[in-house]
Amino acid sequence: MTRDVTCITPNDNLKQAYEMMCDQEIRHLLVVEGPNQLVGLISERDILLRAAYVNGVINVPEIDVGLVMTTEIVTCKPSHQLHDVAEIMLQRRIDAIPVTDSSGEVLGIITSADFVEIAARKERDDLSDFNPLPFDFSVTRFDHPSNSSSKSRIRPQIYDANAQ
Repeated sequence: MTRDVTCITPNDNLKQAYEMMCDQEIRHLLVVEGPNQLVGLISERDILLRAAYVNGVINVPEIDVGLVMTTEIVTCKPSHQLHDVAEIMLQRRIDAIPVTDSSGEVLGIITSADFVEIAARKERDDLSDFNPLPFDFSVTRFDHPSNSSSKSRIRPQIYDANAQ
């Protein structure tokens, strides 16, 4: 899990988000409002689907992140096993799960890269100093609170990890 998470707000623009990702060599940004309250997630893929590639240059539109971010996302909370998180990521075909406390405050993010690192270290038999998570995880549904903004958003179906 990455604890030093890069965040952005819904009012920041997509071009800024893409530049942050490129500068920090990451593929996901958590979108927060107020005091570190998770309201969405934006991926490099989300941005590139809206960009234009012209003469070898990626042109990212300067629209609000809030218009294109994923607002209903799967999050992890302290309680279940890491293998449960991996299974949900595989089932849902997602590459990142934000880690939040019970109030929705961001604690970190776990990505597919974390699992690649675990596999590589295990192959080298080098897990002695590696603790990917400070605690166990469970997966739960994060319901985005109603946003006071008048901007319309496309909302995907809600995934309920407790439903079978």
